[in-house]
Amino acid sequence: MPGPAAAATVEDEPYGSEMLIAAGLLAVFMPFVALIAALVLRANERRPTRRAFLKTWAIAAGAWMCAVWVFAILFVAVAASTMSQMP
Repeated sequence: MPGPAAAATVEDEPYGSEMLIAAGLLAVFMPFVALIAALVLRANERRPTRRAFLKTWAIAAGAWMCAVWVFAILFVAVAASTMSQMP
């Protein structure tokens, strides 16, 4: 019968390539959903490799979400500036 030490050991297996592709696509097209998913999954994950991936995924999704907002603000500012200069 295995003891508590055997139960505490976890195989440190990374996510498969399908998960990496799905995470990347989700982060690009729906960054807010990706951010929430990464944070929720990370809260329950015990494997260090997977936790590191989920942390990187959350940071990337958050950074992309912020970048999209910056691009949107710049686009609106440029459009407003261009419209005000029209005769």
